[in-house]
Amino acid sequence: MTKKYRTLRFSIRKCSDDEIEIRHSMYDGYIRGFIRALFIGILIVGSFMDLKHGVLPFQYMAEDIQRDLDALFEPDKYIRPNYQRYLKLYQDPEFIKEYPNEKLESYEEYRKPYIERAKGQRMWAYFHFIWPLFLLFLLCLPRARGLRINRKKRVIYRKALDNYYSVAFVPKNGDPLMGLNYSLFGEYAFGSGHFFSLGIRFKDFETQRVSGASFGVYPTPNAEHNAEIIRAIRAYLTEDEPAFLNHIGSRYKVWGGDLGIIFCNAFTWGIPFRRKKAEQAVDNALKKWKRQTIDKKTMWFNEIHQNQEHINQVIELQGKNNVVE
Repeated sequence: MTKKYRTLRFSIRKCSDDEIEIRHSMYDGYIRGFIRALFIGILIVGSFMDLKHGVLPFQYMAEDIQRDLDALFEPDKYIRPNYQRYLKLYQDPEFIKEYPNEKLESYEEYRKPYIERAKGQRMWAYFHFIWPLFLLFLLCLPRARGLRINRKKRVIYRKALDNYYSVAFVPKNGDPLMGLNYSLFGEYAFGSGHFFSLGIRFKDFETQRVSGASFGVYPTPNAEHNAEIIRAIRAYLTEDEPAFLNHIGSRYKVWGGDLGIIFCNAFTWGIPFRRKKAEQAVDNALKKWKRQTIDKKTMWFNEIHQNQEHINQVIELQGKNNVVE
């Protein structure tokens, strides 16, 4: 039991005494892990090609960068040797005999066109200071904000990419998840049909807008992880002190687990959460919800529940079980 709760630390964190967050899957660990794997693949292929041609890995790239930086900060490093060759040519007796009227330029005159050309290349030289930072940003891609459960206000909500807040209401009685739909078999890249993310779908009460996303740490630690997240959410909304809360902290756990979890989720930070804006969106949704009659609220929960039963039946036809007791 303790091991099960500890596994939840990879996907659940405390935001406050009355709110927890479920980690996003697709826009968090998957994208970051894909970028890191792609980067390592490029390093391996690039190193192999350079070694095949008898040079150190990325030696040519390093030399090109060094030349660009020298042209910006130490232009004389390349201009002076050229000027020495220029002097040798112009001071050659044969050259003087053939071109007696050619004027010998001073070093300052000779270097002037080089410096002028270098001005046009400065942006490219400065780019060498920018692209490593951009690459570091991609490799440490900030963590997208996930699914939030607020038991004080009794809502489940998330922020979509277009800054729209999807809000699901929690009924006072019955299943606390009757305000949304879930699937234990959500989108999951490279799952080979054995591992899945937790798919959550919202339907907006006022606009009827349907939105959804995938949640749970990527890669998932085990096949039962999504069901455990659902049980944890239910416990959080129905119990004062659910047992799993004693095993999670204010940060998602990364170290001490599967190497895949470390690879995809280490060395990153969360996108800043605009709490005031989120609370305003939630409060506005609650204000409209509280104006509804009991019958309308009941009809709404029944509609969502029927959708959930349909989802369960479709998944059952695929030989899987989507019901979480």
